[in-house]
Amino acid sequence: MRLQNRFLSAVCRFLYLTAALYGVLLSLFLPGAQMWSTLPFFAMQSNLACMALLLVLASMDLAGLSYQRLPVYRLLRFACLILLGLTFTLYHAVIRPWLETEFPAYFAQLSLSETLLNTVTPLLFFLDYLLFDEKGGFRWWHPVAALLPPAGYAAYVFLYAENGGLFRLFEHTAHAPYFFLDYRTIGLPLTLRWIAWIALGLLLGGYLLLGIDAALAAWWRRRQAQKSAAESPSESV
Repeated sequence: MRLQNRFLSAVCRFLYLTAALYGVLLSLFLPGAQMWSTLPFFAMQSNLACMALLLVLASMDLAGLSYQRLPVYRLLRFACLILLGLTFTLYHAVIRPWLETEFPAYFAQLSLSETLLNTVTPLLFFLDYLLFDEKGGFRWWHPVAALLPPAGYAAYVFLYAENGGLFRLFEHTAHAPYFFLDYRTIGLPLTLRWIAWIALGLLLGGYLLLGIDAALAAWWRRRQAQKSAAESPSESV
C-alpha cells in the first residue's frame, strides 16, 4: 500500500531534508556552539543517519533503481523509524521538561532547532513511510535489530566518559549528554534502570510498528481483492 507518485514523494523528502539540515545548521552555528560539542547528541546523530538514507534513496529514484523490496532497505527504513521515534518520544516525555526546568534561558534560544530535529523531522519521516513505502516488508526480528544503534550510542557515551571525555551542555560540561546516562551523577543502578526501560519501550514500539505495517498490508490486499472481484465479469448461468 503506497502512493506511487514520485513528485509527492520528492516533495515530502525535500521537506524532511530541509527541516533536518536547517535544524542541524542552527545547532552547529549558534553563538558559542562548537561542532564537537553538538554532534554527540542523539537527535543530531539520528537525523544525520536518516538524512543519509533519504539522500541515497533520492539518488536511486533519479537513477530509476527499485529498492522497495530489498531486505536491506526494509531493515534500514525500520531502524531509522525507530531512531526518530525514540528521538521524538524521549524529547517530549523526558528531555524537554528537564531542559525547561534546568536551563530555561538557554532553552529559549534553541527552541527552533529543537523543534525541527525532535518534532518536525520525525513526523515527516514517518509520513514519508506511511504514504510512499510498500507495507508488509518488516520482519519479526527487525525490532530486536533496531536496538543495536541506540545500544551503540549508549556504549559510545560510556566509553567516551570513562576515557575522560566531557559533553558540553550550553555553558556547562557533563560526563553524559543526557542526565539519565550520567551514571556518575545519578548512580549506575538508576542509569541501568533507565536503559532497561528505554530498551523495553523500543521493543514495544518496534512491535507496534510491525503490527501497523502488517495491518496496513492486509487491509490493502483485501481492498485489492474486493476491487478485482467487483471488476470481474459475472459468470453467466
